[in-house]
Amino acid sequence: MIYRSAGCFVLLLSCLVAIPAASGSENLAQSLEVLRHVALDGKDNAAAARAWKVVAAADAERLPEILSAIDGATPLGANWLRTAAEAIAERELREKRALPREALQAFVLDTNHHPRARYLAYRWLVRSIPKVKEELLPKLAQDPSVELRREAVARLIAEASKIDAKARPNDAVSAYRRALEASRDEDQVRKIAAALEKLGQKVDLPRHFGFLTDWKLIAPFDNSGRRGFDTVYPPERELNEKATYKGKTGIVRWQAYHTDHPFGLVDF
Repeated sequence: MIYRSAGCFVLLLSCLVAIPAASGSENLAQSLEVLRHVALDGKDNAAAARAWKVVAAADAERLPEILSAIDGATPLGANWLRTAAEAIAERELREKRALPREALQAFVLDTNHHPRARYLAYRWLVRSIPKVKEELLPKLAQDPSVELRREAVARLIAEASKIDAKARPNDAVSAYRRALEASRDEDQVRKIAAALEKLGQKVDLPRHFGFLTDWKLIAPFDNSGRRGFDTVYPPERELNEKATYKGKTGIVRWQAYHTDHPFGLVDF
């Protein structure tokens, strides 16, 4: 009996040794895949919660890999991944441990990655190493990421303001023009345009934003009782700029219209 028991024990031990346990890297990769595909119906939430714990416990060196998983993830999956990555970064920053600077900088500059993921990496780097901001922003003025571009434009505006304050108008105009070329956000564009106008420079805002200022209009058609929404009027069936149609108050025809509004608004 003792021999058989020992034999069974040895056999069991051999079986256990023969089954390799999943490595930390494999567990992380599997967990990332689970989170990447979380659906909106909530059926994956239990599995996602387990996977989230694995990802959030990963070493900081894995942050670029975790952020990369956001590429192509479902909207809900991207949220799970983002919060897991933030948990890691916050843990490291709280404990004053270094983040993988070079890998995260490379991630920020790689426009193939998701813009929000790149901005997360940028924010962590700036919090950890403030001087890295001046290394990255000059490279981001034309970046497709709205957040990163805005940061870069803010830097250009600040530089132009400093030059302007030193009474160097020609240099200030050039600096503001560089900022304007990169700017897309309305508040920043307005600020730059106001500064340039004070320096005697005209700014063509419609052209900057790509607004259409010349239109062809035809109206009015009857919309009594909102029936115009369901009625298909002749100009919706054909495009004939020389045609005339019966409108609400008489014959209507196509007319040229131009707007001078700085933001391209059309006032009917």
